[in-house]
Amino acid sequence: MSVDRSEQRLASRQHVVAARREYKEHAQGVLADLRAAGFDVEAVQDLRDEAVGDERAVPILIEWMPKVTLDRVRSDIVHTLGSRWARPRRVVARALVDQFKSMPITDEPSNRNLRFAIGDSLCQVADESVLEELLAIAQDSRHGSSRGMVVEALGNMRKARERVVPVLIELLADWDVRVYAAIALGKLKDPSARPHLEKYAAEETDSWRRKDIVRALNKLPEAPPD
Repeated sequence: MSVDRSEQRLASRQHVVAARREYKEHAQGVLADLRAAGFDVEAVQDLRDEAVGDERAVPILIEWMPKVTLDRVRSDIVHTLGSRWARPRRVVARALVDQFKSMPITDEPSNRNLRFAIGDSLCQVADESVLEELLAIAQDSRHGSSRGMVVEALGNMRKARERVVPVLIELLADWDVRVYAAIALGKLKDPSARPHLEKYAAEETDSWRRKDIVRALNKLPEAPPD
């Protein structure tokens, strides 16, 4: 083995050790509260195993989400709040929305990634109780692509389809969130979206994006004849 490669591996191991140490330092409060509640975990992500986590962890995670100062720990909490067992969902969705709204809008990578992660968890738990907030975030172009999963979460709003579908159709014109809007429209299965999805599927030059739009299009029922 060359000296350079050996030094690279040593530096990599040292980086991993330092990262674990940093995580434990910043997560010690939430981990202590979880252990006191009966969860034997070394990291918040351990709760995502359904044999480990349950809804008793939810108030602890919600309390600590805005308090932790390392984005990596906060992201771990956010992802865990998207678990199946995270109940009551309306409480979880409200906490996630509040966290998103409290964050500054910057291009800093960890900030963008965290907002995206919040949207990802909202896809699992959001319902009409946070409709107004999701619509506001989805239509705020300052968030760029980091709001993509929030846009996709609008596909959960089946009871508010009449309000949501026109917004999603408008968002198809926004390159940053077009695919997410298409996926949401596919979930809602509203035939009025068909001509709009057909238009953007025909215009899309990126094959992967086009596949997602076509996949959403194929979920729609055929529009009734005039």
